[in-house]
Parts: sequence; structure tokens; C-alpha cells
Amino acid sequence: MIRAYGGTVHFCSRDRGIHGCIEESERLAAESGGFLPRQFSNPENVEAHEFGTAREILNQIPGGRVDAVVSGVGTGRTLVGLMRGCNSDRRVQRTFLARPVELHGKHEQECCSFSCRIPGVMECVSTLFRESDYLNLTTIEVSDDEALETTRELIRLGFPVGPSSGLNYRAAMIAADHISAAQIVTVLPDRLERYFSTDLFGPYSGAAAQ
Repeated sequence: MIRAYGGTVHFCSRDRGIHGCIEESERLAAESGGFLPRQFSNPENVEAHEFGTAREILNQIPGGRVDAVVSGVGTGRTLVGLMRGCNSDRRVQRTFLARPVELHGKHEQECCSFSCRIPGVMECVSTLFRESDYLNLTTIEVSDDEALETTRELIRLGFPVGPSSGLNYRAAMIAADHISAAQIVTVLPDRLERYFSTDLFGPYSGAAAQ
């Protein structure tokens, strides 16, 4: 897709992980004088959700009431931004961190990702979010198999999303079991065409053919 729009793709070796990709982007930006958004450290990344996404949610959700926020963490921008934006007057009662876990065998890890089968959800990369800074945060663990199957269910329902969306949605359903009659906010942050070469479409393609 990037090449189709006229862009150039630079690859890093797998053993360098996401840190290697960040270092390479910094090197290329320095050489070319290019713009570097720095999504893992730019505070405007959080502010976009605090002053944009959160306000849109509060304007549309019934009664403007948010009982809980649920999200996985990559850059941390969504979770932190929604916590700040929806909690401006103490409306958010609970915050849940969605974490994918591997239950069946070991997979090659990408840097510090919890599960390499759920791309983009990881720890120790972002400076925008530190779990230790949020004492009232509740972690919900979702198996990567369950997150992927939930993603496939969303796709069949007409939502063209990727694995982190399935993780968030499933974690929100689990959070609903902890809070009765609650209005729970989560997001579907990705789209499916980025994941054609991943586990999402291996089993899914077979199931669709049957």
C-alpha cells in the first residue's frame, strides 16, 4: 500500500524489533531532514484523544456518562487520552488495561510485546504511558486466540478491523461483567487490510472457505 502511494519501504531485521525500527526512522529523518512524528513520545498524540476523541464520545454517549474506559496499550495515547478527557469531572469510575496473553505454546516475541500475534500492543516502548503511574488501573488478560476470534466475529458483522480491535472489544465485554448497568467506552483502533499476512487471516480464510 505504501509503495502504491509512491512511498519507499525500509526494512529492519526481526531481531532489532520495534526499537530497531524507531532507531532507523530517526536515522533516515536526520539524513533527509524529514518530519518525525515520534508517536511513542509526542505528547500531542495523547492530547488528540484527550481534546478530540474524548469530547466526541462525551457529546454522543447517553447522558455524557462514562463508567469505564477499556484499551490495550501500544503508544498509550488512547488509554491515557480517554482517561484524561473523560475524567475531567470525575465521570470515569474504572479504567481497564487490555492485555493479550499467549496460552498455547510460545511464539517469537517482537521486542516486548505481550503476544506477537496481536501486533502493536506492547510495553516498555512508550514514554506516554507507564502502568505504575496509574494505581487504580485494572488489567484484563485476554488470550490471543480469543482476541483473534473476536476480531473475525467483528469482521463478519461488517466491521473491517484488526487484532487490537478484537482485543479491546473482548476486554470491554469482560469489563461489563465487573460493572452492572455500565456505559463502557473502548475503541476499534485498526483496520483489517494491514493484517493480511498475519495469523488473523490464516485460520479465518480457511473458515470462510468452509
